[in-house]
Amino acid sequence: MTTGAIGCDQEDYIDRLLRKYGLDQCNAIKLPMKPGTDLALLPLPAKPNKLCVMAYSASIGKFLFIAINTAPQISYAVSCLTRYMVVSTAAHLEVVKQVLRYWRGVKGDMSRWCARDLSSTHTVGQVLGYTDASFADDSANRKSTLAYFLFVNNALFAWRSCLESIVATSTTEAEFRHSPCVQQRFCILVNCAWNSGSLSCMQLRDRR
Repeated sequence: MTTGAIGCDQEDYIDRLLRKYGLDQCNAIKLPMKPGTDLALLPLPAKPNKLCVMAYSASIGKFLFIAINTAPQISYAVSCLTRYMVVSTAAHLEVVKQVLRYWRGVKGDMSRWCARDLSSTHTVGQVLGYTDASFADDSANRKSTLAYFLFVNNALFAWRSCLESIVATSTTEAEFRHSPCVQQRFCILVNCAWNSGSLSCMQLRDRR
């Protein structure tokens, strides 16, 4: 019976990426970055190596393509890596390889959307927003990292992880400054849903 489910993954794209770096037969790891990794502690050269920067930037561009489309679990790691696009070193490239080894193990995971998959704790058309923010976790500039994940019909459809634009002076400020980002995405969703007539009743629940 047809369920109307929609699914997508980027396994072929990741396979090509792994072959390019000679990691298609590598041992997979469970996390994209080692716990406690702080890229700000890696020494930066006075004059970056152009070849290294080009290789690093090309890799991060491909990572962004995957993270934005089908891999929300990699959002934080990719957000950290993008901060060194023009000053990267061989040490940064090693972190890139760690991410690739992680993708080796999860490349077949598929994002799936289907209202029939709803659990008993959800209702059709309900939007759940999970938001969180750190406090001054970036040791380079004391900025805080924010993240949000939006679900509809128990399926993830929008996500983001990035640094806040200003330095927060407290944990409370860090939390509340990024709430408008989630509200903005929700307003866009509501407009699209009502214009298309696909959802007649929507509710935002913020779970921190």
